[in-house]
Amino acid sequence: MCCIQIARAVLAEKGKLNPAELVRLRVRYFTDGVALGSKEFVEGIFEAQRELFGPKRKEGSRRMTESEVPFYTLRHLRRRPLG
Repeated sequence: MCCIQIARAVLAEKGKLNPAELVRLRVRYFTDGVALGSKEFVEGIFEAQRELFGPKRKEGSRRMTESEVPFYTLRHLRRRPLG
């Protein structure tokens, strides 16, 4: 079974991927998520680029639900990365 199939099986059972698995499998968060890191890091980028976001948006960080450790991105990705 390849690593993508293993990751899909873990997520199907509502499990979490460790950071190395998540980053290795899904470069999508680096490209589509715009920024990837701690909540403080992503919030700093959001505040520095505040004029690029609408007035209704109050905070910049969006939690990656597939990760077992708290990683955040600047954009909430609507499609699951392994879906």
